[in-house]
Amino acid sequence: MLRTKFRKYFSLSIFLLSLNIAKAQLGKEAWHWQFGDSCSLDFSSGIPVAGKSSINTTEGCASISDPNTGQLLFYTNGTKVWDKNNNQMPNGFGMIGGQGTSTQAALIVPKPGSATTYYLISADQGGYMGPNQGVNYSIVDMSLNSGLGDVTIKNQILTPPPTTEKLTAVKHCNGTDYWIIIHPFNSNAFNVYLLNSSGINITPIISNTGTVQSNFSGNYGETIGYLKASPNGKKLACAIHQMDILEIFDFDNSNGQVNNPITIKYGYPYLGFGAYGVAFSPDNSKLYSTRESGSVFQYDLSSNNASTIITSQVNLSDSVLSDLLGAVQLAPDGKIYLSIQNSSRLAVISYPNKLGVSCNFNLHGPVLSTAVECKSGLPNFIEASNDVFFHQSYNTFLCSFPSYILNAAINNTNYLWLNGDTTKNTTINTFGNYWVSYINSQGCKEIDTSHVVQTQAPVINILHDTAQCSNLVTQINLNATYTNTTSYLWNDNSTSPVSLQTNPNFYS
Repeated sequence: MLRTKFRKYFSLSIFLLSLNIAKAQLGKEAWHWQFGDSCSLDFSSGIPVAGKSSINTTEGCASISDPNTGQLLFYTNGTKVWDKNNNQMPNGFGMIGGQGTSTQAALIVPKPGSATTYYLISADQGGYMGPNQGVNYSIVDMSLNSGLGDVTIKNQILTPPPTTEKLTAVKHCNGTDYWIIIHPFNSNAFNVYLLNSSGINITPIISNTGTVQSNFSGNYGETIGYLKASPNGKKLACAIHQMDILEIFDFDNSNGQVNNPITIKYGYPYLGFGAYGVAFSPDNSKLYSTRESGSVFQYDLSSNNASTIITSQVNLSDSVLSDLLGAVQLAPDGKIYLSIQNSSRLAVISYPNKLGVSCNFNLHGPVLSTAVECKSGLPNFIEASNDVFFHQSYNTFLCSFPSYILNAAINNTNYLWLNGDTTKNTTINTFGNYWVSYINSQGCKEIDTSHVVQTQAPVINILHDTAQCSNLVTQINLNATYTNTTSYLWNDNSTSPVSLQTNPNFYS
């Protein structure tokens, strides 16, 4: 009689692909906010602390802090520039930023490869209070004026007039450069400019898509409204005030193209009550918009389907017209703050990643300092600036070491592992988390993370005792084939999943 008892030990590697969420909030570069009439907020402690500043603007403004220390560097209303001590820079005047009446009058973009040079992009008002002068750029050098900075170049034309008051930027997928995004007027074009270590390429990448923003009303109110990017740099949202329209687009941060518009029409309001502010949730799944009439809307973007997104609309507030809501801005604490015109406080969305009313919209947010007043605008930041790379996360389960080879993605370049290896593969000898960065075929920087976790090898009994009269057969096939198994070792040192035996014995 031939008897067998099978026990199989195995090591199983499972690879699970997932998409990591982008950074949950803005970094230290957004720790300090200056806005409205002398308003200031300091997020360096983790919560907004109110103070005072030298700014006075009805709408657009921008601030920038040191990305490493979080110390305030300078701020602007698009026409003047103040240093960290709230003093105007010696040459910090005369920029073309709408004299405080442009939605996104200013945006500050660091020059790649420089720790001291910043581009101040200024968008003029739309034309209802004077001739529009387009979108221009100036340069601030923080190495001047004993480290307090000064403006060295002023008002270099970027997009000629007429332009809207929309201005934002997205970090290039290479992780270094920036895309500066502008919308001309009387057009459905997006002008997208590349900023790299050589400066701004003044020849834009042009995408004609979405609604033609034109002066049908005669008061240029169609130029008003925010343009924002999602934290992962893959979506844009655009508010067209006088037309009372919200539009959502796809953005390709590898080539600067804008496409696939989704158009949401609220109505045709009187000037002062239309679509205005927009902001994305930290996890990119929700979009928030305001109408100056007091409404706050949430949209669920997770389906990526136009009709589903439109019907997902939730009105979070039916506040009275005295609560005129303006800008919507993601903050370093992961919350979203909303300006309330002529108020001593901000509104707040405490849990912007959550669906519907669970996001917790509250008109009674942070209280500002005395003798200051909020207006329509909040600081304009590059929200799609940190961790905008496409990440893949792999879980690898191993029974034991001494060593294991981790393989990076194929057909890429510039590999860099956590341990310093620059080859496609690296050998590890301990459990833990390992990442590798590389440049893909599109020139985009990607980061993969492998979580190498210890697991116990289970004992699988899939065979059973076998009895057979020896005068009828000469051999028996012991079949140990099992799913997800990479190798076999029998007690007689054979390595096939099927073992041929002729002698009665115990086999494992």
